[in-house]
This record gives sequence, C-alpha cells and structure tokens, in this order.
Amino acid sequence: MVVFEFVDGRHPDLSRPAELRAVLALLARMAEALTPSPLAGIPTVAGKFGPILRSWTRFAEQGAPPDLNRWALRNLERLADLETRWLDRSGGETLLHTDLRSDNL
Repeated sequence: MVVFEFVDGRHPDLSRPAELRAVLALLARMAEALTPSPLAGIPTVAGKFGPILRSWTRFAEQGAPPDLNRWALRNLERLADLETRWLDRSGGETLLHTDLRSDNL
C-alpha cells in the first residue's frame, strides 16, 4: 500500500454531476503527476493482477458456477475473449490507484 496524504473530509457523491466531474478531473491530474511513476520497482498491473483476473477464461474452460446469471452464460466466450485482451493493454509507466471506488477516494 502506498499512502500519499490523508485529507479530512467526506467521500464524494458520484450521483452529483459536479462531484463526479471533480473526481474525474482529480484522476486526470493524478495520471499526469504520476507519469512516469515516481516510485521504482512497483509491479505492473499485468504482473500483479494478470494471474488472478482470469475468471471468465476459467469459467469458459472449466465450466461456469451454477449461480452465474443467464446473460453471462450466453456471453461467456465473448467475456473470456475480452478478458484476455486487457493484459496487452495494461502496459504503461503510470502509477495507478487500483482500488477506485467512492468510499476510497
């Protein structure tokens, strides 16, 4: 975990357009400031998550869980194909916030 700074306040309400715009603007500034990554030796997204983010492929090869919804079952091959593509597109030199959600901003 890397913590840059704690800021006292509240979590953004992403249902409010102004707050969503502010969050997106902040993320754009972060991307600019953190490219290239100011920290050496940080693992890549593909290196860290590639081996574990393979559920659709695993479901397509070994069978889906019984509670998988019908839409996902119908689109399983497509989802598995899309999943294999993200590794090739995850290269780069930006330090990423890999747990973006409103309660973690």
